[in-house]
Amino acid sequence: MRFCLILFLSLYLSVASGQFFSIEGFAMTASEYIPVDHPNLYYEIQIAELNKITSLSLYYDEKVQAYIHLFLNERVEDLLIFKQRSEIYFPMLEKLLHEQNIPEEIKYLAVLESGLSPTAVSPSQAVGLWQFKENTGRSFGLVIDGSTDDRNDAALSTIAACKYLNWLNSEFQDWNLSLVAYNAGPTYLRHQIRTLQTKEYFSLLPQLTPPAQNYLPALVAIIYLFNNFENHF
Repeated sequence: MRFCLILFLSLYLSVASGQFFSIEGFAMTASEYIPVDHPNLYYEIQIAELNKITSLSLYYDEKVQAYIHLFLNERVEDLLIFKQRSEIYFPMLEKLLHEQNIPEEIKYLAVLESGLSPTAVSPSQAVGLWQFKENTGRSFGLVIDGSTDDRNDAALSTIAACKYLNWLNSEFQDWNLSLVAYNAGPTYLRHQIRTLQTKEYFSLLPQLTPPAQNYLPALVAIIYLFNNFENHF
């Protein structure tokens, strides 16, 4: 959960140019894709509209724009893979998130964390769709021993992630802060809140580590791209 999205993409999700993709009747080769540019105001308006229908607090800024540009240019192959995988995993994620009273948009967190790969392993040995470290996974009910690693089980790890996210949100009472804690750790976020004497996300943001600062912008970019896929492809 702690490593940079760009590093993750570079290490795990690079695919050969020219690979064929087929998504719900849409088919192309990655090498055929030509980026569709829109003015910045277009993205700002679209994200503002998405913000009206989510429990998260979506926002637009230069970092969000940078991640949109990254996915639509340098990482378009990865974005297409994510979209393919979402057809497999999103129905299950939506069901379990609903059962655990988690906002449906949290399903995009699994895209950010693992590229929707249940077998993803980070350089820090976080594993699975939700990138659990061993101690955190065990704390929320996952079996991790010599013969079993529930972090690789898409359903079990999703239930554990829901428990963890609900636990974080019960403390921080704000989904943006809870997501920062998911990335950077609750102990780190508590320290920042005590030091700065605020629980307001945008007041804390300049003092966070670069990965924590970039976490929400990357997630917003993914939410935007999945909800506006047809406007770019």
